[in-house]
Order: sequence, then C-alpha cells, then structure tokens
Amino acid sequence: MSFQHVHIASDIAALNQSAISPDMVSLPIGRGYQFNGVSTDAPVHVQAIMPSFLNQGALLSEFEKCADQNSCDFYMGVGGLMNLSYIATLKPKAALLVDVNPVQTLFWQQIFADLKTHKRPKDFLKAARRCEDNLRDVLKTAFDGDVDIAGTQNVERFINGQTILNLQQDFPSWLKINLPDRGWFVGAQYDVLHEMAANGALGALTLDIADVSACNELADFTNSKNLKADFFHVSNIFDFMRGGVDWVGREGSPSLAQITQQNVRSLLKPETGRVVGDKDFIHLET
Repeated sequence: MSFQHVHIASDIAALNQSAISPDMVSLPIGRGYQFNGVSTDAPVHVQAIMPSFLNQGALLSEFEKCADQNSCDFYMGVGGLMNLSYIATLKPKAALLVDVNPVQTLFWQQIFADLKTHKRPKDFLKAARRCEDNLRDVLKTAFDGDVDIAGTQNVERFINGQTILNLQQDFPSWLKINLPDRGWFVGAQYDVLHEMAANGALGALTLDIADVSACNELADFTNSKNLKADFFHVSNIFDFMRGGVDWVGREGSPSLAQITQQNVRSLLKPETGRVVGDKDFIHLET
C-alpha cells in the first residue's frame, strides 16, 4: 500500500513553539493558552466524541464515498480518536489535529510516534499500555521545579495522581471495547495511519479555533504546502457558540461565533471544503 503523502510533522512541530498571539504562553511542552489560568485545565479526551457509533457509521459511509472518488488531500480535526477512523477512511495526503489544550497535543504526538514505530495493531496496543504513564512522565520532567511558568499549577493536577486520560478503563481495554469494526484499528485502516505517520503526514497543533493570529499563521503554512482542508471536523465547537460560554470559559457572542467560522473557512478548500460536526455535516453561515 502506498499513497502520496505531504510531510507536515516537522513544520507543525515548529509552529507549536510559536506563541504568536497575545493569549498564548510559552510552556516547556510547547505553546499554550492562558485563559484565566485554564491553559491546560481540561483532561485529554480520547473517549468516543459522539454518543453513538450509529452517528459515526453514517459519517464514515460518506467518507467512504469520498475515498472511492480519491477526493481528499487534507484533513483537519478537533476532538478524540474518531478522527483516526475518518483519516484512515479518507486516506488524505496529510492530516492535522488541533486542540486548545497542549496536553491533548502531547497525547496525539505520542499516538503518532507509536503509529510510526509499530507496523502491527497488536504491537501498537502493547505500547498503548504506557500511554498515560508516558504523558505524566513528560509533564513531570518538563515542569519539575519551574514555578514561574503560566499554567504550572494546572499542569500539576495531571502529574500528582490526577487521571490524564478520561477513560473508564485502561487505554488498551478502551480501544478493544469501543472501536467499531470499521474503525482505524483494523488491518488496512491501521496500515494507512502507519504509513502516514512514517512519512510525517500526521501533525498535532495547539490551537484555539477562535484565535485569528494563530489561524492566519496556520493558513499561511498550509497555503505554502498547497493544502486546504477538504474536511474539517469541528466536533461540538459551534454548539458552544449557541450557549452561554465557549470551550475556554469566554462568554459566547455573535462576533466570536463569526470569527470562529471565518477562521474555519480560511483553512477550508474553497467551494468544496466541508465542515463536520459530531453527527453530520455543518453549513457555515454566509
């Protein structure tokens, strides 16, 4: 199996050190956000991002049609492991996962490293047994003795007995129980992800979708690679906009919702790029 890949991993790693916006802070693990002290306050979420696999299956069917037409160059997404099923199905040239939480970025970096190293799903599963311990070790080493860095108190809640992965079982058990037969942890689907990781075609970036400066910086990079997202999985981000506060505790407002949609649109392929929610496709406001 061989696909044409675009290497983005090293450039995305460099972007992850660029604290370009006023709300960003430089952390030992890369860049982060300082929103009233909650720059790393949310646990890494690797659980299913949808309440039912029925919803996932419907979206996977749509993605399978696109894959048959060989019509995906670049995939972007936020949220949990379901992104890997979407990526494995679409077989894009490159894929980028983003999150406001830098610990989530660390999690993806570890997953991508394990995908690169292990050709077989069962070997990946063995490596996954240390996923949470590895994340805690990285955080403890990075922040040990450093009390002046913004967000340190919040990071300590991850390394002092707090569960990082928000799961009911250990990570390997969760994978076995929760992944559907059509998911990424199956034969040829896993091969797609292994080859993408081996070719540097998977990236993870700390990014607030409402951050204009950071989204413009990312758009400049993707344009330089001739990459525009065919699909951007935004999970429930737009649902927050209809509530009282958004995903980092800011008060929701029409202007914030408009800015977020404009940022998403700037990263999409013109005319044909599609936005994906937790249940179905989303039409951006004009």
